[in-house]
Amino acid sequence: MRYGIFSDIHGNLEAFQAVLAAGRLDSIDKFFCLGDIVGYGADPRQCIAMVRELNAITVAGNHDWAVADKFDLRYFNKSAAQSLLWTKDILNDFEKDFLKNLPLQHHEKFFTLAHSSPADPERFNYLSLNDEVLKAFSVVKRRICFVVHTHIPRSFVFKDGKVRLCSESGFRIDPQGLYLCNVGSVGQPRDGSPQAAYVVFDSKKMLVQIKRISYNVVSAQNKIRKAELPEFLATRLSQGR
Repeated sequence: MRYGIFSDIHGNLEAFQAVLAAGRLDSIDKFFCLGDIVGYGADPRQCIAMVRELNAITVAGNHDWAVADKFDLRYFNKSAAQSLLWTKDILNDFEKDFLKNLPLQHHEKFFTLAHSSPADPERFNYLSLNDEVLKAFSVVKRRICFVVHTHIPRSFVFKDGKVRLCSESGFRIDPQGLYLCNVGSVGQPRDGSPQAAYVVFDSKKMLVQIKRISYNVVSAQNKIRKAELPEFLATRLSQGR
């Protein structure tokens, strides 16, 4: 099976469309979503509809739960909170219920999905510090756990009692190791590249590939401005931050 694993669409329809087009070329058999479908971008309704049409197994992100009143808006900075309030106003009850009922984790045969750390997932902690990475590895139940939240594609392997970084472009799974793979962000990358990110996992070859896809950034920016959302949310898209 070839799995397409994506996250943090953040209402960016142009980026999401580009990723799905790339997925068709990559012969993806099934898609999985690690949450944060909404927030920041100007097309949350369309992005929710597309995730549902894909029949993608989806876990909750902090923005999804915030829109559904399951996570405190005080957690977010001013621009993010403003975009979430705007999103709440335009979503209907059916869409909010969909986000509200998303689980925090999902387990497949070979991998686990979690938006943030699989340790205390309801707290949405960032996997950027060594102690958080080690804590996450202590609860991983599958060979690989796909995460996101930082919007930075970066993977770790735990082997022989040590943690090290994997190649930025992908890796083949060592049966003696455990892996945390950050799939990056579709709609708001933060690693200096404006290109959308997603992951292809081939369960036959046990190969993980991190893909980057160009999209119409200007169109996404113009929609944010037309919606009168904070300018920072538009300008950051072309800067990848």
